[in-house]
Amino acid sequence: MRQGWDPRYKIWVEHGEPTPPTPPPVIDNTRQPLMSDMTALLNDLSYIPPNNEHNEPTQGDIGETSNEPTQATRNEFEELYASANEELYPGCDYVTRLDFMAKFTYFKAKGRLTDSIFNEMLEFFQNVFPISKGFKLPPSYYAIKKTFKTIGLGYESIHACEHDCCLFRGDNNKDLDFCPVCNTSRWKDSNTPGKKVPKKVLRYFPIIPRLQRLYKSSHTAKDMIWHATGKCTEPGKDATPGLMVSYGRKLTPSIQILQKEPRMFD
Repeated sequence: MRQGWDPRYKIWVEHGEPTPPTPPPVIDNTRQPLMSDMTALLNDLSYIPPNNEHNEPTQGDIGETSNEPTQATRNEFEELYASANEELYPGCDYVTRLDFMAKFTYFKAKGRLTDSIFNEMLEFFQNVFPISKGFKLPPSYYAIKKTFKTIGLGYESIHACEHDCCLFRGDNNKDLDFCPVCNTSRWKDSNTPGKKVPKKVLRYFPIIPRLQRLYKSSHTAKDMIWHATGKCTEPGKDATPGLMVSYGRKLTPSIQILQKEPRMFD
């Protein structure tokens, strides 16, 4: 309020002026692809470079050159490349089959849908858009996970005590049936024949392959070394925001050596 007056009050609808008509919606008939180029994303993984007819060695982990991937790995990525260029249905130029699976999985995570609800939705779509008419929808969530498993970035499932006393891992605890602290059973039903179901599961996402993926991707590699290559133009701001320098700590010789390598000093 400014001297008792709202400066945003430009049209006096409360004092007799008519409300302006709502402008008609702008309809864009030119549809653009829903997602980024999945083929370029697969190229960033560097498992199967495009047009690599001479079987040249591919780029592996950070700063290393890997040998030729196994034939099984090549076959799996060839299938991913095929899905990345496969129409979802004849004449579809909006998304590819791999685009649809990626976006649909994103909606599942965003909406926190259970696997059963997700599979029911896929089953409904398959009845509406059957394979017999050229639609190529994934049959189940398991099939989608199996497809994207090739890309990597999975997780490790670790059984845990339901009271968070310990993790059932390592040489001392991995074979235990009861918590060594509170003596609570590890399983929901200890008498279940066959594979037992744990009461609580911790999902561990390893950090190293995720850092490697950030450096491999052409979309994020530049940002990962910004602290060494970026320039800050704002007055009063540090132009080289190294972590140790920002905290005013004295750099040891070993840290100074690491600082010369942008990928090691982030």
